[in-house]
Amino acid sequence: MRLFICEKPGQAKDIARVLFGQLPRNMGFYYEHDNDCVTWAVGHILESAKPEEYVEELNKYWNLEPLPLFPDKWKFKVAKGFDKQMNAIRGLINRCDEVVLATDAGREGELIGRSLLTYSNFDYGRKKLSRLWIQALDDKSIRDGLKNIMPGEKKQGLYMAGLARQRADWLVGMNCSRVFTAAYGSKEPKSKEGPISVGRVQTPTLALIVRRDLAIENFKAKSFFNLTGVFEHLNGAIKTSYKIPDAKRDAEGHCTDEKLLQMVADKCRNQVGRIVEASTEAKATAAPLPHDLLELQKEASELLKISVKQVLDCAQVLYEKHKLISYPRGDSRYLTESQFEDVPSIMATIVAMDPTMSEVVAKLNLSKKGRAWNDVQVAKSDHHAIMPKAVPNKFDWSILSAHEKAIYKLVRDRFMMQFAPDYEYDTSIIEIECESERFVAKGNVERALGWKGIFKVVEDDSNTKDPQQKLPEVSKDDEVRGIAFDVTAGKTTAPKPYTQASLLEAMQSVASSVTDPVLKKILSQSNGLGTPATRAAIIERLLEVNYVIKKGTKIISTDKGRMVVKKLPAELTQPETTALWEFQLSQIEKGTKNMTYERFMGELEQQVRDMVAEGKKIADERQREWLKAHNTSAGAKV
Repeated sequence: MRLFICEKPGQAKDIARVLFGQLPRNMGFYYEHDNDCVTWAVGHILESAKPEEYVEELNKYWNLEPLPLFPDKWKFKVAKGFDKQMNAIRGLINRCDEVVLATDAGREGELIGRSLLTYSNFDYGRKKLSRLWIQALDDKSIRDGLKNIMPGEKKQGLYMAGLARQRADWLVGMNCSRVFTAAYGSKEPKSKEGPISVGRVQTPTLALIVRRDLAIENFKAKSFFNLTGVFEHLNGAIKTSYKIPDAKRDAEGHCTDEKLLQMVADKCRNQVGRIVEASTEAKATAAPLPHDLLELQKEASELLKISVKQVLDCAQVLYEKHKLISYPRGDSRYLTESQFEDVPSIMATIVAMDPTMSEVVAKLNLSKKGRAWNDVQVAKSDHHAIMPKAVPNKFDWSILSAHEKAIYKLVRDRFMMQFAPDYEYDTSIIEIECESERFVAKGNVERALGWKGIFKVVEDDSNTKDPQQKLPEVSKDDEVRGIAFDVTAGKTTAPKPYTQASLLEAMQSVASSVTDPVLKKILSQSNGLGTPATRAAIIERLLEVNYVIKKGTKIISTDKGRMVVKKLPAELTQPETTALWEFQLSQIEKGTKNMTYERFMGELEQQVRDMVAEGKKIADERQREWLKAHNTSAGAKV
């Protein structure tokens, strides 16, 4: 028997339907037909054992003697409520001759599938292991994948990277949380200090927030000045900005010399200048690409004023329960080229759910296969972009919550935008020289609104902040006269506090805050802090342990959060460290010689040993001080 193991029930249903030509009867925990069987997990159906399940003495949270703990044999247990499903999977694995892993095409999917095999004592020597690798669940993608099932060993590197990530998280979190609680915190959750929660991704994310808050509090505004000038041309006035020489700008690019600008203004007033550059270029901007999870969370949380976790939860309901959108936890904004075949049925579903959309569809070119359909780009990620799905029967729109409806509309509209005309505009630049000084005028004039005129809520992807100024027709070497100049004052502004949406973006683009060019290059190749599927949960965890609080849409660090960042070792708080670990995991995945599972875990274990030793030293000193303050003998129990 050949057994397909999927990650989720919906995934199993789609694969079984295509594999068998029709969906056979659900046997409770699997589908079976002829010599094939399809079963499913429920995501991470197996959970890592806790420290006290390895060493009984660790039931006492303050007992640091067994630390650091490095399990010789890693233990797992079945998530609560899923024993029957796990028993069914184990039984099927024992019955089969070949297992085809059909879990998600990515590190976590590979880890979930292989962990099920390990837990079920899969006999790699006697049984065959294969891999179904698909990044979309449309029928064509599944059929193509079934024709190209690969040997399981081709994804061995991916599994080792997933295993390293899982074990690194456990070793850092379990060891460091305990030792630094003894050093700085309290075992009483409601106390001011409370337990210290440490995480490989959680702690550097907290550090991002703390450092932003401190930068805001320590910020001192600086005054700067700008100069605008109006020049008269035969065909009309031209409003310009003075091109401040680089030598006259400070490190932030501002001019702080008001007298200099006033002198330029006085020098050019009523003087004749000439046009040294004049150009107009027709430009067109395509609609923004479909959503990935980050893009959807940013747009929906800002629009609906809800948490990024709520956005993810609603999207998950739309995907898993209602089957209205595709898998929402990916980080790609592209679709597979085969999915273009589904456009007519998807549009039919959209109109059936909301008949007013027929007017919008009439303005679209459904034969337009734009930049969103790109197999090369999809292959760089575990999943394709989020898109609406075709529903075979009429869907009852009224059963969705208000937030679910709003999020579906965002996904729907972004998908429909791919068939809308481009936004077209002219961008003009005029550069004037007067008394050896340079002034520049920029303007944009819309020619066709395109997708911006069809959809109400869109991303402004025009990449321009130039004023909508219609400049007069001019030619190079035309004469102009300076008729009015104005020196204006401004002040630098402090960085903005993080919102949940902007924090997600900062977690992904952590490389942008690094100055070291070598490290910056390495980090630019990593996924940043966490994954699209886990970042919202990290923010919720920071709120849960009182490291941060919400003030409106802002995320602000607490005294406890600041203490943690101040006290913990730099290896735990620096975003660069975790992002570098992510890069090393990607090297394991690729099977490079310079980074193996064994080397990664060896280096990580040494770091954990060093941090635990530091934490124990501080905890011992804390205990001695307590004993001294309470006149308690050194041998007494605290």
